[in-house]
Parts: sequence; C-alpha cells; structure tokens
Amino acid sequence: MLDNKKIEESTQIALFAELDGGSTSTIRNHRFTLREKKKQAKLFLAIMELSQPKAEPPDRA
Repeated sequence: MLDNKKIEESTQIALFAELDGGSTSTIRNHRFTLREKKKQAKLFLAIMELSQPKAEPPDRA
C-alpha cells in the first residue's frame, strides 16, 4: 500500500520536472540536498544557542 505522502511527493516532482524542464532525478537530488542543509542549519542554530551566555536574573535582596 502506497503512502499518500509518497504519492503527493512523486506527483509534485513530476510537476516540477514538467515546469522546470529538469529530470525527476535532478529534482529529487536538489530536494534531498535542501533537506540536508535544513538539518545542518537547525544543528548550527542549536549549537549557537547553547554557546551563548545565559543572562542571570537580577538578585532580589
């Protein structure tokens, strides 16, 4: 049984191939590359957030 998400993705790839003139393999490769870059960006942002010094709350004396 095919997953609806897979069917939708393959339909989108075919549509992009028709509009852009690129092959489905090229489009699939570009999408994969973009997903990898998105993962790397999320990791980078998490590391940067952890490296920032925490602001200390003011003392209540």
